[in-house]
Amino acid sequence: MISNLTLSVLRPSSLFCFWSRSGQSKVFRLFAAGMTTWHSEMPRVDLRETADKSLSKGQPFYSQEYQQHFESARDDPESFWAEAAQEITWYKQWDTVLDNKNPPFAKWFPGGLLNVCHNAVDRHVDAGLGDRLAIIHDSPVTNTVRFITYRQLQDQVSSLAGTFAQWNIRRGDRVVIYMPMIPEAIIAMLACARIGAIHSVVFGGFAARELAIRMNHTEPKLVISASYGVEPNRLIEYKPILEEAIHLCEHKPEKCIIYNRPEM
Repeated sequence: MISNLTLSVLRPSSLFCFWSRSGQSKVFRLFAAGMTTWHSEMPRVDLRETADKSLSKGQPFYSQEYQQHFESARDDPESFWAEAAQEITWYKQWDTVLDNKNPPFAKWFPGGLLNVCHNAVDRHVDAGLGDRLAIIHDSPVTNTVRFITYRQLQDQVSSLAGTFAQWNIRRGDRVVIYMPMIPEAIIAMLACARIGAIHSVVFGGFAARELAIRMNHTEPKLVISASYGVEPNRLIEYKPILEEAIHLCEHKPEKCIIYNRPEM
């Protein structure tokens, strides 16, 4: 099973690639051949050459290991996912792997209790992997690349979650995240998961009316946004849009957080 995942987010029309603890690359989805991906600790891999060789031989572009996992999940899904679930941390073990008494409304791992943020961040720091990269953010619109380790991510998520707690954001409360595709959006989502708040992501740059509709539906106690978003030919200021949305919506959030992007 794949554990200790690092997600490398490359430029558009490229590849999302996971790296396992053993250093073996696991290619999950190829959007366009002809790209080259790399990792700071791994040699470069020419994906186009690899794909062309496989296709020319009539072979699928995935490994035998993937095929074995696929067949195992298909033939005995409960055993497969029970084994997979052992790779993450549970606060309370599940009662059963699958409750399918009311098909098609299946329930997986009923009775189990875990925290997504702990599994995505903390357990890697606890395992001594705090200096490993958790996020690589390569932005073609700002022409910047950012590297965030698990320890740095833990510090930032914990700090924001602490702010939520000070503002009486509790388990089950709703938080709207209206941000561009930057690491701070991930930090906001993880901070919500850390304390049990429910987050609703609204695509950054949506018009005020559309944002107001979503705020009325979710009734958030808190809205998190950014000073602006970047498109190829312009900047979109989010704060005026958010202010208009709050004016239009019936449900007013108690508080707002605006992340001031340093490029401004």
